[in-house]
Amino acid sequence: MLGATAGFLGFSAVAGLLVAALMTPAIAVTGVAAASTIDIFDELPDFIEITDQSQRTEIYAQQGGQDVQIATIFEQNREEVPLDQMSDAVKQTAVAAEDPHFYEHGGVYLPSVLRAAVGQVTGGSDAGASTITMQLVRNLLVTESERYASSDPEKAKELYEQATVTTVDRKLAEMKYAISLEQQYSKDEILAAYLNIATFGSNLYGIQTAAQYWFGVNAADLDYNQSATLMAIVQAPTLNLPDREDPAPNDSRRKYVLGNLLEEGYIDQPTYDGIKDVVVPLNIQPVQNGCMNSTAPYICDYVRKTIENDPTFGESAAERQYNFRTGGYRIYTSIDLDLQGAAQAAMDEYVPKEGSGYRLGSASSGIEPGTGRVRYLVQNKNFNETSNAGESETSVNFNTDQNYGGSTGFQSGSTYKVFVLVDWLKAGRGLNEVVDSRRQVYPGSSFANRCLGSGVDDWNPKNYTSMAPYMSVMQATQQSANTTFATMAQQLDMCDITETAEAMGVHRAAVATGDQRADANGYQALEQNPAAILGTNTIAPLSMANAFATLAANGTHCNPIVIDRMTTSDGTEVEVPQADCQEVLDPTVAQAAIHALKPVLTAGTGTAANVSNGVPLFAKTGTADDYVQNWIAMASSKLATASWTGNISGSTKLNRQYSNPLGVSDRILGQYVARDVFRYATEAFGGDDWAGPTDQALRGDVETVPELVGQDPAAAQALLESLGLRYTLGDPIASTEQAGRVAVTEPGAGATVSRGTSITVRPSDGSQTTMPDVAGAASFDAARATLQSAGFTNIAGAPVTQPSADVPQGQVIGTSPAAGQNVGLGDAVTIIVSSGQGAATALATAPHREARTMTRTDSRSAA
Repeated sequence: MLGATAGFLGFSAVAGLLVAALMTPAIAVTGVAAASTIDIFDELPDFIEITDQSQRTEIYAQQGGQDVQIATIFEQNREEVPLDQMSDAVKQTAVAAEDPHFYEHGGVYLPSVLRAAVGQVTGGSDAGASTITMQLVRNLLVTESERYASSDPEKAKELYEQATVTTVDRKLAEMKYAISLEQQYSKDEILAAYLNIATFGSNLYGIQTAAQYWFGVNAADLDYNQSATLMAIVQAPTLNLPDREDPAPNDSRRKYVLGNLLEEGYIDQPTYDGIKDVVVPLNIQPVQNGCMNSTAPYICDYVRKTIENDPTFGESAAERQYNFRTGGYRIYTSIDLDLQGAAQAAMDEYVPKEGSGYRLGSASSGIEPGTGRVRYLVQNKNFNETSNAGESETSVNFNTDQNYGGSTGFQSGSTYKVFVLVDWLKAGRGLNEVVDSRRQVYPGSSFANRCLGSGVDDWNPKNYTSMAPYMSVMQATQQSANTTFATMAQQLDMCDITETAEAMGVHRAAVATGDQRADANGYQALEQNPAAILGTNTIAPLSMANAFATLAANGTHCNPIVIDRMTTSDGTEVEVPQADCQEVLDPTVAQAAIHALKPVLTAGTGTAANVSNGVPLFAKTGTADDYVQNWIAMASSKLATASWTGNISGSTKLNRQYSNPLGVSDRILGQYVARDVFRYATEAFGGDDWAGPTDQALRGDVETVPELVGQDPAAAQALLESLGLRYTLGDPIASTEQAGRVAVTEPGAGATVSRGTSITVRPSDGSQTTMPDVAGAASFDAARATLQSAGFTNIAGAPVTQPSADVPQGQVIGTSPAAGQNVGLGDAVTIIVSSGQGAATALATAPHREARTMTRTDSRSAA
């Protein structure tokens, strides 16, 4: 027997001879063989360490404020536990079964080696030579080979063969490594490592996993009989399984192990007698491995791809994949399972998984504004990453970008107009500005692009329905007028619009390859041609949801994150991707855009998604050409979503498809999904309103209405249009201005209006003149003659008299209408004459007949 303090050089000779006898008994008697083996032993490396073993990774989501496990991922199904979380029974059973002298030797038990060598020489068995420490060494070396299984298969194969091949060199190395381990680690550390690395069945590693799988208990609760059953498996992990049709091999080994426990004094005779013939009842608890077996498979897949794509988790993709499968992480996601369930229920209710007659797909994503936390991901297909996926299944996550398990995205349609709207507001323009919305051919050269130049083809966009020829930006947003937004883009810069989209979180879903133009993150760069403003770029729903989250957070953009926190199996915190929230829009710009997007739900293109429960919401719909792809992006202050329904492939027009249980056009189904999501979300989370738009955001570029009275209408039109105002010719109006000249404008001169505002110009009909001043005329007849010569045709035949202390009797005081007023030449005119001093006999404005009567009455009274 060799203790931990035995002389190493002396052992070299003994070990060399024994191993030579064990491995090559036919030649071990020669001095040459022995000497050679001793030299080999001395030259072997002697350092090995107990490394962390492959453990299962667990993924959690939140439900009712609690963390709920949704997936288990493992290369080897193992959960490591410290020795103090293993029962004394299992620790003692392991020693009794595999290495009764474990606490006596220094890594190698020479009598066992000698017995094994004798067995080889005599034709018997060499079993029993390996101590627990030596078995641990072999398993550690095998584990090391497995680290390269994905990244370097050839190296993995080489290392595995080195760890398991039956040669003198390998056995010597194993022994020397075992001695090294004993010098570095305590017996407890070695025993714990052994019990955590041992195999207990097909892909069952470690005593904790074995206890949970076979008996549904923890390692801390194992009794002697259960422990003996498990340690029986270790000897022959395939033959000795207790659930085989013939469990005799396991039972035989179990009894042998119990006998060793009795012999070593770990149990007494009554205990042995009481359990020897009792077959332990199994309570098999299988662990479902992989995302396909997850309760939220697309979430699991997104987490997996997040780790595979982030350098935080390893230098190479292969290393990150290996770490995910073997690292024993506890990953706590941002997913709200209650919200996820509500969203999936809506998806399942409205969008069929199969049977539509075309490749119908639908997906919906939700992000928390201001944090970037992904709250749900749902779609209309079940997750299946095998090669035999059916019509209702796919391995593609429609919600995410290509390198996160997704497709290459879907044309976003008019949801992309949001970036034109935001850039318009960033440029100081206003929601009340009126824009030319007439269909027209837009010269390609009329669209500025400081990044790529403006050499694009002419463009002739159309609206999906009849639109007004001129619309305010507010109206155009509500009605999603293509031509209005084309004119708006003409007044902006296509590069600015693109950079606004990128700042808010939108990018193409497809990864750039070859000579394709790429953005800063390696995705295909956003197209910047004029048609792009109507949604030709292919976007993932999660990306569009993030842009709306930026608006909902008053202009603060956050990177989408699905991992809230992450630990190793022992609770050590692991660095995770951060949201890196930054303000990318002035809050007043975001708030003005939200103001314009609210009516989309109440009176615009998104009414089918309207919740109408008092919680403020805003949205933008989108439709690609011929309704091939259909969108609605929608947000409250607590949740931002994007829902897509369309062709996974192909170009079926969804406005002509009715494959859903509601009997409505398939193109509208995403709005019903979004509506139900927000019915739940607004009830669960509420939502606050945003500040309203500033006056500047409403008015935008303003102009003062010029003085146009007396001008030729054509000149007035030219002046208005040069100021960015629209000219509208109104009906002629009675005026003193020359017939055909401008008589009045609505609004009038000096008013401040937004660019594009229509100014109504009304020309004069020439029918009015200014009432002459005949006061002081010597008589009624003289005044009447003056008025008649001026063209008045409806003069009263008799005056109205009025007493006056200043005007002599018979002279003219004035007229009704009064001098200076604008009147028609045919209007009734009354001449007022002084009656001298006395009581008033008539009002200057009284009708002629009444005035005449009053004069006669007053004369009689005076008499």
